[in-house]
Amino acid sequence: MSFFTNFPLAVYKFGDENSFTLIQNISAYINIIDELRDDLSYYTTEFIQDYDRPDSFSFKLYDTTDFYWTFYYLNDDIRESGWPLPQNDLLPKAKLDYPHRTITTTGDISKTFLPGHTVTGSLSGTIGTVVKRYMDLGQIIVEPFSKVLSITLDNAGSGYLSAPTVTITTRSGDIGANASGVAQFSNNTITSIQVIPPVFNSATRINALLPVNAGSFEIGKEYKIVTTADDDGGATTDFALVGLLPEISTTVFTATGVGTGTGTAVQTEAQADISSLISGFIGASKGDLYRDPPKVVISEPNLAGGVQATATAVINISNNFNAGEIITPSINGVAQTADIVIVKSEVAQFNSVHHYENAAGDFVDIGLAPSGTGTGAFPSLSGKTPVTYFERVTNKNDSLREINVLKPNIAAQVKTEFNKLLLSTG
Repeated sequence: MSFFTNFPLAVYKFGDENSFTLIQNISAYINIIDELRDDLSYYTTEFIQDYDRPDSFSFKLYDTTDFYWTFYYLNDDIRESGWPLPQNDLLPKAKLDYPHRTITTTGDISKTFLPGHTVTGSLSGTIGTVVKRYMDLGQIIVEPFSKVLSITLDNAGSGYLSAPTVTITTRSGDIGANASGVAQFSNNTITSIQVIPPVFNSATRINALLPVNAGSFEIGKEYKIVTTADDDGGATTDFALVGLLPEISTTVFTATGVGTGTGTAVQTEAQADISSLISGFIGASKGDLYRDPPKVVISEPNLAGGVQATATAVINISNNFNAGEIITPSINGVAQTADIVIVKSEVAQFNSVHHYENAAGDFVDIGLAPSGTGTGAFPSLSGKTPVTYFERVTNKNDSLREINVLKPNIAAQVKTEFNKLLLSTG
């Protein structure tokens, strides 16, 4: 940068290098501008418009970009907070800087709801981690998490002779259970990947695990042998005649006939799941606690030359808690049911209250007295103006727009003297 051209050189050794290097000493400081600050005859005030940059603003005032650095020397706020942003950039910045959800309650949050604790909504089912809490405002700042709602096929692939393995991974920092996908395929291509968890008929499943007498085996179902004959001397069942392959298993078989004799068998756990499945897909799961859409990897096709399928996970983006619902804190996965509170309101953090001000613009306390689960009313806010995070960002940005600038006839003299003094420090 041309600004550092005249800075004095300093001898410096980087890291564990053996040799020394001459570099410009950018920590050098010249107080010439500080000496001009108290003399109003040297500078005037200007207002920074949207999309003015330091270099373009310098050109606007001085017909050269060379004096952009003087703005930072003359204005502490600009030097500390940076150049003001265009108005259209403020809302995206506020959403980026304050991305969480703010829960407000009049309940007692002094014991739990500490940063790192998990909270769960009783009605919404929303789960999140506490980021901060502000007891004087009755606020709990929560980072919600998501589940995988569905998997979208980007490329159905080709060359699949059997259902491929689907791996859904968490991103760095995600701490929940991984989602599980089950692939459906037809004509050597993937038709869908399901994450809808299975729902079983419990009565049907219980019955499926009861012993079945030979003669009643259902062809095509997988069984595990319980007995080969009864205790009364009845005929022995030859399970090899109904699908048992001893070289593969001596107890588990897929029935090829109804069977004869007095032997018994029960459906395997996997078969019982299939028999009692009402809806969803066995092995599928939406997972939980995702911050970002996870990566989906589908295994390679069976046939050489086949094309590997690709897919993208879709997560729910609406993770709001509901006003009026109960939220329960958890510590290391253990629900603290004695510390539940009621949600008075919930809003995006950037749009929630940062503080309250009186008519003079001073911060004021609202006098909140939290108690119990939060059935009490919120205190009166008469004479108190709420200021949201977004409004605070906007107000701060606006305060940076009016700055002191050197008058044109002074700027060139200051630059010359500044460089002269810099050179003399070497």
